[in-house]
Amino acid sequence: MADIHPFRGVHYNQRKVKDLAEVICPPYDVISPQLQQELYQRNEYNFVRLEHNRELPQDTTTDNKYTRSAAVLERLLTKRRLSTCTTTISTTAAGNTVGAVSSPAFACRNGRTTSSVPTKARLPSTPPTD
Repeated sequence: MADIHPFRGVHYNQRKVKDLAEVICPPYDVISPQLQQELYQRNEYNFVRLEHNRELPQDTTTDNKYTRSAAVLERLLTKRRLSTCTTTISTTAAGNTVGAVSSPAFACRNGRTTSSVPTKARLPSTPPTD
């Protein structure tokens, strides 16, 4: 059986990154080398540096696109260009699951990001069925 652990979501801190159009990118599997170069030049905080970092001829097992992406993530978190959401999950006496999401710039409701902070969101007590 899978061992599943919660994690904190990460998003751009709009107090530090004003124009999200400068830092977002398409999914990695549709990024051509030319587009990758354009995204790199667009903004030093563009998500392409995390999602689809460059492969270099001198890559090694300790210095490669994955280790560079990890270093970029650490730098963006340290410089507060990226922020993490804080989520608290609790169960009411009636058995309903309630989540409170708090973040400096965003709150999450039903899987969507909004700009209100903080927000209480009602979470389903059972996963949806297909």
